[in-house]
Amino acid sequence: DLLFPLPKRKEFSKQIHAKDGTLLTAYLTSDDKWRLRTELEEVSPELIKAVIEKEDNLFYWHFGINPASIVRALYKNLINGEVKSGASTITMQVARLLEPKKRTYGNKLVEIFRALQLEIKYSKEEILELYLSLLPFGGNIEGVKSASYIYFNRPPGKLSLAQSIMLAVIPNDPNKLRLDRNPTSGNKNSKGIVIPGNKATRESDSNFSRSDSGPPQMRGRQTGMTVINSNPIIKKRNYWINKFKQDEIFSSIDLKDALDEPIEAQRYAVPVLAPHFSYYLKENFVGDILITTLDLELQQTAENILLHNVRKVFYKGISNGAVLVIDNKNSSVVAYCGSADFYDAGSYGQVNGITAVRSPGSTLKAALYAYAFDDGNLTPQMKFADIPTDFHGYQPENYDLKFYGNVSTEFALVNSLNIPAVKLLEQVGLNNFINLLEGSGFNEIQKQKNRLGLSLILGGCGTNLIELTRLFSSFSKEGRLYPLNFIMNEENNEGVQIFSESSSYLIAKILSGINRSDIASLSNYSKLPKFAWKTGTSYGKRDAWAI
Repeated sequence: DLLFPLPKRKEFSKQIHAKDGTLLTAYLTSDDKWRLRTELEEVSPELIKAVIEKEDNLFYWHFGINPASIVRALYKNLINGEVKSGASTITMQVARLLEPKKRTYGNKLVEIFRALQLEIKYSKEEILELYLSLLPFGGNIEGVKSASYIYFNRPPGKLSLAQSIMLAVIPNDPNKLRLDRNPTSGNKNSKGIVIPGNKATRESDSNFSRSDSGPPQMRGRQTGMTVINSNPIIKKRNYWINKFKQDEIFSSIDLKDALDEPIEAQRYAVPVLAPHFSYYLKENFVGDILITTLDLELQQTAENILLHNVRKVFYKGISNGAVLVIDNKNSSVVAYCGSADFYDAGSYGQVNGITAVRSPGSTLKAALYAYAFDDGNLTPQMKFADIPTDFHGYQPENYDLKFYGNVSTEFALVNSLNIPAVKLLEQVGLNNFINLLEGSGFNEIQKQKNRLGLSLILGGCGTNLIELTRLFSSFSKEGRLYPLNFIMNEENNEGVQIFSESSSYLIAKILSGINRSDIASLSNYSKLPKFAWKTGTSYGKRDAWAI
């Protein structure tokens, strides 16, 4: 191992999964391959059994090489005067897949040596996983998981017996046997043929999937293919079905059904679900298989609600929106919609509104009031004079251009009055409040802090939806700020106490009242659970927030 270390493992496609294991999307490797790493528990037992019985039925019994097979293959090759058999075990094939070489007797010895190394270093299960992850299936498709999604539009655990046997067959001659091979290549009007095992062929239209739009690494299409009954994939599949029947590997009834099952010759797109979320995970987290906290049902509900409501207000000039949903119990992100429609180029659907830096409007007022409660400068019933005021040349106005005179803290926060908020910020100290926000993960405010003034509290700064929702989530957790969880079973730290338990309680109580001017009256909705919220509108009404 020291002198001749094993070659490095090949790069795998990055896979993003929802918390229930559903594949959200995957990305091409740097060498433009669909090479999805496969774990044994993801694969149907029929496929594993078919591969082992076909390629190496003594896989679990030998130590990487099968001496009897090697002697038999050498004898056969010498008798025939040409290479008829390679006698490669699954482990030897893994060695060749990791380190491709021309097939010669010298390189066969290297394969044997590498196979012994692999057997020493890895368990049988790990070797089998590597094998299933690296098998070639034609073109840029490698691994049974990639082939399962691209050829059959389903995960490898949901394959039928016929499909499993077919995937066991294709790697023997991947470019000749590949299912997406189209003799009329480039013709978008070509028909796809569904080929039954023993019956007449029938035609079915092929459709191009929507995912042809979008970033290049997310593109994929379902393409048609013209095939005839004499197609070699049919012969190969049926040969092995009959051989398995003869050797009693699977039940005869299942094999008979497999023989009659039609082959749908087409290429599907790799799934593209929650694209903004998936891309965010790809760019910010390491690992080739990421099981995330995303709840696919909640995600789809949020996407539908967001799109429906953006369409409702489109006539007002509102063309896009974003939604981030956090489970306050564990700070996990359960829904993440970066735009109303990812594929709407006219509304810049591929711009991620969750990470976009925008003016927060009045949303930061809740944090300022909590900070002032903790600082001992404020109580809920303390009075403020909401009258025209000049702050060293800065003269803020309220959103509705009215003044309310003497008002309580509670009234000022609920109605998001501007002059009391600016007065309060001046009173507690601009730098003190900026330090609080900086320590709470407001990165853009940290960059801008030397240029910020009292207008910060009315939105004169930049932030994003992740920073704001994380801050507000602390009010539900007794003032402790936790990092957001994106990955399942990720360890969370103890959090940072940014507000006291009492000030968090007061803010939540004030912001959960039913008599609010910034939303329709909730007094008629007695069955709604209690919830608190804060709205904000940026300068010029460019952005509207509700947290």
